[in-house]
Amino acid sequence: MAIGGVVLAGLLLAQGIKVIPAGYVGVVFSALSGVKPQPLQEGVHFVVPFVDRVNLYDGRLQEITLAHGVNDGDEGAIRARSKEGLDITADVTVNFRIDRTKAAIMHKELGRNYMVTVVRPQVRSKVRDAIGQFNAADLISTQRQEVEASITRSLTEIFEKTICCSTACYCVNCGFPRVWPRLSSRSRRPSSRWQSRKPPAAGQHQCPARRSGG
Repeated sequence: MAIGGVVLAGLLLAQGIKVIPAGYVGVVFSALSGVKPQPLQEGVHFVVPFVDRVNLYDGRLQEITLAHGVNDGDEGAIRARSKEGLDITADVTVNFRIDRTKAAIMHKELGRNYMVTVVRPQVRSKVRDAIGQFNAADLISTQRQEVEASITRSLTEIFEKTICCSTACYCVNCGFPRVWPRLSSRSRRPSSRWQSRKPPAAGQHQCPARRSGG
């Protein structure tokens, strides 16, 4: 009887202790009350055994790449049209960071598959919108930074509305390793191309702190 009690106590203790790894945030779902509003930050936490389930979210700087040859359950490179209607193929890299303080709301509203349901579709949509504002010749020569700035602004605005990315420290880096207009046989193919440029490593990003309103 005593041995059984010790085993039961040990089992309850093991189920009640949860460790949140460095860089992650935990969202607690209770079988009795649903998603708890206060997320768990890094460290050791005690939860209700067999009632609470902890869902981990990566709070570090994340990266997605939509490009030729990248097979990550996505369509690959983004196809769009320039201002004059020419076909453009764009390879894009985007860095982002979720807002840890709003992880519980994000879990409830978007779910764990937010990368597929929100981030990737929005990146594709905003890149197409931005490319459509420029002529093909400008895209491959003088207007690259303007395109990236336009995409960054649009993604920042939409991600903050969907509570997917932090309003205090939000980093988006949009790079185009290869972008060129696919012209018809009647059109002259531009001689210049955007050169490959790798996005800065996660540790090199400087995230300007912004205080969220309220």
